[in-house]
Amino acid sequence: MTGPGEGNELTLHLVQDRGLLGTRGVTGSVTWDSSIALSRLLYGQPEFLPERARPKGRQVVELGSGCGLVGMTCAALGARRVVCTDREDMIPHLERNIRANAVVIASDAPERPFGTKGGQSGRKGKGKRKGKSLDEEAGATSTDTPDREIMTAELEWGRGLGRDGGRTRGDPLTQLFTNDPPDLLIASDCVYNECVTPLLVSTLVDLSGPETTLVVAQELRSDLVHLGFLEALMESFTLDRLYPTEGGDGMRMVIPDVSADVPVVIYMGHLRSDLVDDDE
Repeated sequence: MTGPGEGNELTLHLVQDRGLLGTRGVTGSVTWDSSIALSRLLYGQPEFLPERARPKGRQVVELGSGCGLVGMTCAALGARRVVCTDREDMIPHLERNIRANAVVIASDAPERPFGTKGGQSGRKGKGKRKGKSLDEEAGATSTDTPDREIMTAELEWGRGLGRDGGRTRGDPLTQLFTNDPPDLLIASDCVYNECVTPLLVSTLVDLSGPETTLVVAQELRSDLVHLGFLEALMESFTLDRLYPTEGGDGMRMVIPDVSADVPVVIYMGHLRSDLVDDDE
């Protein structure tokens, strides 16, 4: 697939662990269609995205990062900081993928074709839990301040990070953003049954501020589950559909290398004004 420029190629190597799929509640050990579609939209079709939904120069938090494709794409596109979050048992798998792509992500923000290479591993990775920068992963020795950073953090949905002061000083996201909400909040294929919806939505609200842009990608598997998720989101966010949709000139947006038959929808949202504290 071609990006906004020509001549070079960006390849992200993804380790997938299908053995983890047998673990209760674990779905992030493989890469799903919605993550691929969103990554290709971010990289290959930026003209369809409002400026606030573009990663370059922004602080990004991704929920349910899994293999890390979307977060790494944001980092490669020049996001100032990316925090990839997931459950504790998924962090080693996520960090393994970030390590494998550290040099690529740390290079200049690409304007070049985008591709992925998938692998499979049955081994359990080991790694520290929080806050490793690209310089550390790539073994860089430069003392220059890096213009981008990607790291991981444990995040269990529904644990009450609370914009109303519920965050604690030890909370990694509080430490990373110094109590400033992220510019861009991403969730890709995080809803696989109705039970996770209230937990996910409450965490999205907790992490959002008045200037935070939410981008949600979801594969349509169950109309009932999807509608319930949308209803819960719209209680706290204003939503616009980014994909599938038509551009301003009436031309239908096509995500390169993503079949129109893939049932993926992508939404952009912002926290409702009546939920924003007056002092924010």
